[in-house]
Parts: sequence; C-alpha cells; structure tokens
Amino acid sequence: MSKNISGEIGDNDIVISGIAGYFPESINVDQLKEKLFNNGKFITLCDNTNWNRGHLDVPKLIGRLPKRNQFDSSFFGINTQQAANLDPMTRNMIERSFEAITDSGLSPEDVKNTRMGIVMGSVFSESENMWIYKGSGFGILGHSRTMLANRVSYWLNCYGPSYALLSGDTNGIEGLTLASEAIRNGHCESALVGVVSFEILPEMSHHYKGLNLLAEDGNNRSFDDDASGFALSEGIVTMYLQKAKDAKRIYASIVHSQFECYGDRKSGYIVPLEYPLTSLLSSFYQQCGIDPSLISYLEADGSGIKSRDTIELNAVAKVLLNNRQSPLLIGSIKSNLGHTSAASALISVVKVLIAMEAGKIPANNNFNKPSQQVPALVEGRLKVVTETMSWSGGLAAVNSVGLSH
Repeated sequence: MSKNISGEIGDNDIVISGIAGYFPESINVDQLKEKLFNNGKFITLCDNTNWNRGHLDVPKLIGRLPKRNQFDSSFFGINTQQAANLDPMTRNMIERSFEAITDSGLSPEDVKNTRMGIVMGSVFSESENMWIYKGSGFGILGHSRTMLANRVSYWLNCYGPSYALLSGDTNGIEGLTLASEAIRNGHCESALVGVVSFEILPEMSHHYKGLNLLAEDGNNRSFDDDASGFALSEGIVTMYLQKAKDAKRIYASIVHSQFECYGDRKSGYIVPLEYPLTSLLSSFYQQCGIDPSLISYLEADGSGIKSRDTIELNAVAKVLLNNRQSPLLIGSIKSNLGHTSAASALISVVKVLIAMEAGKIPANNNFNKPSQQVPALVEGRLKVVTETMSWSGGLAAVNSVGLSH
C-alpha cells in the first residue's frame, strides 16, 4: 500500500476510500486510533457466565466487541422477525458496509443500482447451527453465510459480483486481491470488502487451546523471545474500494496484493515452512516491480506463536533486507488487541491507514527481548516499533500468515 509513491496516484489506481469497523473495546476506527496511541486496554477479563462454565478450562482474557447485538432493522428495511433470525455477523456486516460507504463521502443512494462488487470473508459462525432449533423458516435466509455478502447486495440492489469468502486468517488479503482484480478487469465499478470474526462461545477457545495456540495470560508477545501464543479477539472491518478518479477521499492506494495457499507434508499443518513464504514474497515484489528495500514499514503477521513468527521474519529478512541501508521498521497490531482470526488481516491494514493519516506509527506492546531464533531481530536489521514514532509514509507492506480453509 502507498499513501504516496512518487507524488502521484494514477486515475485508474485502486484506492481505499472508506473504512469502518468494530474492534475490541472500540466501536469505530477513531476509538481504535485513540487507544493505539494512548496504550489503551483491548484485552479484558470475560466475566460472562456462559464463558466461565466449569468444564471448559479456557483463558478468561479475551478481546470483546463492546456492542454487537444492536441493530436498527427498520433503517435497513428488514422486518423484525427476519432481523431476529439474522446471524449477528450478517447484521454487523450490513451496518459496517453503510459506514464504509458514508466514510468515503458517498451515501447508499449513490451506489444503489450500480455494479458494485461485494466480497465478505469469515471462517467460523458460532450461531450457524442454533437457528435449526428455533422453528422459523427465516433461519435459512439468516444463517446461510452467503448472506454476509448477498444481504448487502440485496439491500443496495447492486448487480456486481457478490462473494461470501470462506477462508482463514488471510481472509482480508484474499478479499482485497479479488476485489481489486474485479475492478481492474471491469467486473465491477467499485467494491466493498469485509471480514468478521466473533467469539460468542468458549468452545472455540477450548479448541484453540487444544492446539497449544493460546497465551494463558492474554498477552500477545509478537516477535518476543518469550512468545507463548495469542489472545483470541473479535473484530469486523469493511473497506470501500474505487478507482482513484472516482474517489472523493483516498486513504491509500493498493499497489499490489497477492495470496497463495501452500502445503508440504514435511511440515505440520499449523506451522508453515519458510521456503514457500520466501518464494511468495520474492514473487510478490517481482510482479509489482518494486524494490523491497523501498518498503518503509512492514505490518507483519506477528501472531505470537513463536515458531510461526520465526519463519515469517526469517523469510522477510531474506527478501526485504537485501541492499537496505537502514533497519526495516516492523510491528503487529496483534500485540495490542490479540488475534482476530478471519478479521486479522484487514485490521492490520486499518492500523497502517491510521499511521498514514496520523503521520506516526503506534507502538507494539509486549516486546522486551527479540526472538533469538531471528538473527535479523537480534542484529537490529529488523526494528520493532516499541514507542510511537513519527513516520512520513511512503510504501507500507502488510503480511498475513495463517490457516486457510
């Protein structure tokens, strides 16, 4: 992404012109920004009786959304019974879509009856099977995950492509890539991209704990030698994409976006191998024709899983540190607000957009000692931003590494 590459953004460049979201302890991007720059608390003790059922020994520190069960059904033209049978992820996706459109300087009326594309991603829906026991036929419409995208298309009467993307932690990068390509290839005039992940029931934490992925103390120690896993959090993000010539505001241009699913039986399913990630990064910069040494900031995945962070940063060092004259600044918003699963990649993008707008990079949390398994960290060629620092913008990169489904 770039706020400004060489002083100009071309008319046909794809830009992010509107953003919206709910984040742990933050009901919009402005609150997220305030907390990031003031070391606000995102991970809190969950005292919900449903979460603290005795037979499930799961971490009680998680990142929860402050409001996710409120919905103005009449505003969106959905009758009360239908609204009651909508998956809460779908309800929130409709609301955040409205907010992203208005953030771009448009109104819903401006995009109605247009070829606007919709790409909405998720991985798990914890309410997906509950409707079966309610006895209402509206449950079929409300809890089909196709409705994450199709409900928004229906509300706005848009006739561009409408995809519900079922993937994993890399959902956001995949959605941005598909939407950008659809605009470039003329399949749609503009696009909404969204991701969502809710943690309603403790059973999901129970399963993550069974894979030894959770930090018991709720601290994501991205890149740290004492990293022990991640805190699980909720999040939802939507972004409105347009060609620059059509945009009323521009947060940043999408210079290039690329994803790849790789598998190799030499490794376990959870922890990737280094060589495919190195290959993907090399291919990425070759395809977009950018010298990796020009990247001024990298928002890394930084999951807090030590083995995964090691592989990511060692691959980064091989590709991005050649011919660099200064350390590469890196960070991960997961160190602040935890891992939001399907929503994590776009939340990383939101952090970069906040930094571009503010002219400063928020500090990483929980970084005390660089991982000894990453030589570039130990040697200072990769530099974790541990205090808010001024930043003039330029080219920024966002990594996303994780399970895909």
